[in-house]
Amino acid sequence: MKGNKYATGAKYNQLSVNQLGAVHLAYRGQRYLLKDGVVNVNLAGMPGVPEDWEPPTQYADGVINLNTIDAKFAPKSDFDVDEHILGIIMAQQYSLRKGIELFGERAEVAAVDELSQIHHMDTYTPMDHTKLTPEQKRKALSALFFLTEKRDGKMKGRHVAVGSKQRSFDGYKKSDGASPTVSTNGLIITSAIDAQEGRDVAVMDIPGAYLHAFNNEFVLMCLRGKLAEMMVKVDPKLYRKYVTTSAKGEPILYVKLNKALYGLLKSALLWYKKLRGELEEMGFVVNEYDPCVANCTVEGSQLTVTWHVDDLKVSHVNPNVVTKFILDMAKIYGPNITVSRGETHDYLGMDLDYSTKGAVKVSMIKYLRKVFEDFPELIKSTRDSPAADHLFKVREEGARLLPEEQAQAFHHAVAQLLFLCMRARPDIQTPIAFLTKRVRAPDEDDWGKLKRVLQYLKGTMYLKLTLTVDSLNTIRWWVDASYGVHADLKGHTGMMMSLGKGAVMSFSRGQKLNCRSSTEAEIIGIVSLLIWTLMIIVTLKYVVFLLNADNLGEGGDLALFARIVRVSRKRTPLLIALGIAGASFFFGDAILTPAISVLAAVEGMEFIVPGFDPYVLPVAMAVLVALFLSQRWGTGRISFVFGPVMAIWFLTLAGTGLKALLDAPDMLYALSPHWGIGFLLEHGGIGLIVLSGVFLAVTGAEALYADLGHFGRAPIRLAWNLFVLPSLVLNYLHAYSTIAARSRQPTWR
Repeated sequence: MKGNKYATGAKYNQLSVNQLGAVHLAYRGQRYLLKDGVVNVNLAGMPGVPEDWEPPTQYADGVINLNTIDAKFAPKSDFDVDEHILGIIMAQQYSLRKGIELFGERAEVAAVDELSQIHHMDTYTPMDHTKLTPEQKRKALSALFFLTEKRDGKMKGRHVAVGSKQRSFDGYKKSDGASPTVSTNGLIITSAIDAQEGRDVAVMDIPGAYLHAFNNEFVLMCLRGKLAEMMVKVDPKLYRKYVTTSAKGEPILYVKLNKALYGLLKSALLWYKKLRGELEEMGFVVNEYDPCVANCTVEGSQLTVTWHVDDLKVSHVNPNVVTKFILDMAKIYGPNITVSRGETHDYLGMDLDYSTKGAVKVSMIKYLRKVFEDFPELIKSTRDSPAADHLFKVREEGARLLPEEQAQAFHHAVAQLLFLCMRARPDIQTPIAFLTKRVRAPDEDDWGKLKRVLQYLKGTMYLKLTLTVDSLNTIRWWVDASYGVHADLKGHTGMMMSLGKGAVMSFSRGQKLNCRSSTEAEIIGIVSLLIWTLMIIVTLKYVVFLLNADNLGEGGDLALFARIVRVSRKRTPLLIALGIAGASFFFGDAILTPAISVLAAVEGMEFIVPGFDPYVLPVAMAVLVALFLSQRWGTGRISFVFGPVMAIWFLTLAGTGLKALLDAPDMLYALSPHWGIGFLLEHGGIGLIVLSGVFLAVTGAEALYADLGHFGRAPIRLAWNLFVLPSLVLNYLHAYSTIAARSRQPTWR
């Protein structure tokens, strides 16, 4: 509907404004977008509305604000759907007192029916107010009761608790009451298996499900006024003696909640545990990857149950097994369980069609109609694809942002389509994945891209996701990724998994890690190993621990051996053997480390001076001879010369690394240890080979301990932690940046 603020058009079957001004509308598949509890509906010019219709004078421009006409709108519980004509009536929801005033006996009967169910299910126990502390009374939850007039004229009551107090007084978090629901993947895969095995499928709904679950915590609720009076009418002998009055003369009834009444923060979780426990007692085993899928072997075949809160789907190759399960559930939860059997099912907003042998067809056509009715002006034509080549292109300058109201409609539509693509239309995943990134500040280009998706869906409205499974043992994966297509230069990844012939799982999303090539991802893992090898072996092992194990201020293997002997006062053969081995390793390391270090440094000249390779060995030997000959002047004089040289060297490493960090801050990903661990786990034996090379980075680190007597513990720790370690880390990050940049260069094959 054009010109409205928060809602769009629908085909109205009837229109009436009652004496109270409350609007009742019967229409085809209308969905409202709410903002701050306000719903605005423009009726003028709509099909089904008389051409000469004019709004009441108080409603300008044909817009009726439901809040301004004394109507309380409850979006979750105020409508019923007729599947045949797709008609919905927006029913007014009233408080208990208001509903009885308006509808008299009908409302009172509905209230008594609901409260009687509450009573007979032992939902709560009345409490003596004289035995309750002031603190308990203050924490008591409020109780509400709502009445709704349904399309057929019947009244329906709903009793709820106001559980928000539980967050204030008991410190509850949302996660404390979080309850799992069946995943889309679990639902799709089990449906495909149903089709492949030719199972009989039934869909069940358990009315008043929460009231079957016990609440083991002490939760107090306060019934006031008319609600307390009505509860007394249900069972006067039980409740009357517990009723007291407030200072204003209002009747008050305190009750302890025994069951998971609607509105409690943990009600959903309590119901989940109740249902899961019942299934496990029947012999079901809950799937370890989806907590709302359970299987039980009956007559040599699987009996599978999936559930979303109180909506269950059960399947088995033998219809009698399904029937027995339904009867067993009816014994537990009562005979009012609603059951749907046959070849087609409406389950969780999805249409599951098993009419074709060996296949299941998944669609959401009715849902699509509702989406289209929100945007009739956008679907006047159709498209043969959901996106064009410029999907990921974003106009950086000159982009015209959408007005607030249109931006809200954009957000709402993207949310609707996200739900659709996750369940029944994986073909629109890529454009929706992009549009979800644009909901914060959509522009006109984004609106055009949304329009194209809607036009594509309009032309393919009856396209169904068809899943056929020729073998449950054949699983195939298809994975692909793009290069830097998003505005933040991140790539895009897509995946699809097939079970036999059907695509039972898929996703399309932007990459979280900005790796511009697969090689770059490998480099991140290796550099992460380098950095954390320095942290664990050098910093933790030597600097933190071994520097404390000195022998009268001296360090090294021989000093450690001498300290052990001095403390233990024993010279066992094993201890002497370990001391000799340690000394051998020390002498070997003293020979190998300088040679490897000098040779590696001279080999680096090949990157600067082309053709230097023949001179590497002679130059390295000359440097080593010069170093050993200079030893006779004492290490103190040598360090006096080499100290400033090494300081300049490490400052150079730090400077080049810092410059690289400013140019490519994404190299900081390598600081996370999980990239190094992931590299080892993914590459197996090759990872161990790489790790052997990584350990070369800590060659000579034992000199920190061996030189303890020359420099002292404090100077070594300060120099390492504040100067050497940061310089080396920046150097490795610089190396990552350099190699990664080369890996991004195009390679022609």
